[in-house]
Amino acid sequence: VRKPRKVKLKKEHDPKHWAEQYREKYGAAANPMGYGRAVFERSKQLGLAETVETLTALEQSGVSGIRRLLVAANSAAADASGVPADRVAAARLLAQHVRLLGMARDVPDMAKGTRSSTLKDALAKNRAWWSHLSSGRLDLPWVDWKKINADRGYYSPSRRAVHIGPKRIAETAIHEYAHAVEHIGNLAGKAKAFVAARTKGESLRRLAVLLPGHGYGRDEVARPDDFISPYIGKEYPRSDLSEVPSTLCGMIADGQLPEVLAKDPESAFFVLGWLVGS
Repeated sequence: VRKPRKVKLKKEHDPKHWAEQYREKYGAAANPMGYGRAVFERSKQLGLAETVETLTALEQSGVSGIRRLLVAANSAAADASGVPADRVAAARLLAQHVRLLGMARDVPDMAKGTRSSTLKDALAKNRAWWSHLSSGRLDLPWVDWKKINADRGYYSPSRRAVHIGPKRIAETAIHEYAHAVEHIGNLAGKAKAFVAARTKGESLRRLAVLLPGHGYGRDEVARPDDFISPYIGKEYPRSDLSEVPSTLCGMIADGQLPEVLAKDPESAFFVLGWLVGS
């Protein structure tokens, strides 16, 4: 029986090629950057029919953040005029990422014992999102989930608990759970390297000034760079956490991948590589 012939990747489709291009600037973050860039280059050749098929399956599976991408891909497939190019590119990118991952992974049901119907719904969406958008190389830990009355949710590393407020609960669940994945899976070094490379030479600035009206305290500071959100550059001087995967995962779950890809493509590349454990 003949073994299937290995097809050599085109240079621009090879994560190793791009990782070497990013190595000098990004150091420990070069591998996830290389993976994401390679997926982006491959996605340019993904057919619109395959894109629509993949995104339709994701939406039907309860994955958040798909609707705008699916509408754009469907419109482009129908040769509609005026379809935003950034949305079509983002639709292809996410579809290519999922197609390379293959079958959805098994994610533990963290809603067991939860009485709140809104929290149950958020946890179901959290489970669907991570099941379809992350690889088995990424450790998805069990954490405790708690509803709180405060406006801002947070992850407690010492308690391994996610606290969720009343606003945008599904996207917040995905954002805060990314902190748990980063912390427990010991992946923070890559995100820290990414921020350090992007913000080299920048001074710390107060988030209350950068993002007024969001309730940030005087001690919350960031190096804003040209991130899609200055919050991505938030400083955690005594913690291994960052706001890179969490904020970007939350934005993708909120349907904002087109904006991230158009305004801050390197962040899009990094988070896709991070989601596969590169």
